[in-house]
Amino acid sequence: MNQQDLARLGDKVDQHLVDIARESGFTLLTDEEKLPFDYPYMLHLGDPRCPAHEVAMNVFYGAGCSSGRDYDKRKDLIMAKLKENNSRLLREMFIACMPILKNKKFKKVLNYLVAYCQLDHILTASAPEPGMYFV
Repeated sequence: MNQQDLARLGDKVDQHLVDIARESGFTLLTDEEKLPFDYPYMLHLGDPRCPAHEVAMNVFYGAGCSSGRDYDKRKDLIMAKLKENNSRLLREMFIACMPILKNKKFKKVLNYLVAYCQLDHILTASAPEPGMYFV
């Protein structure tokens, strides 16, 4: 991957944040065109600062998977755990990533993010590495 590829990828991520801001209603509530991912590492389950890090690592290592081919099973088990208790951990992660979501006027935006988020891994070949999972 070269600098041009990284720039194109960055542009796609920015456009995705614009699209989600519109779809979630964020742009109607603010003058902002895209979501303010102030602390994106809060959505990276491999980062110890992520509110769900410890839970995700416990699930990852306790999943009973021993093969790199079991990464989807691990991913599904982690996501199920994140959705427990009305998706409390997912809500904490999004609020930690974007503190503006603490404000009650953004409840619809937070609910949208929680409802439509997905858990994925950066590289399939690296999926057995817990640091590669992100929301």
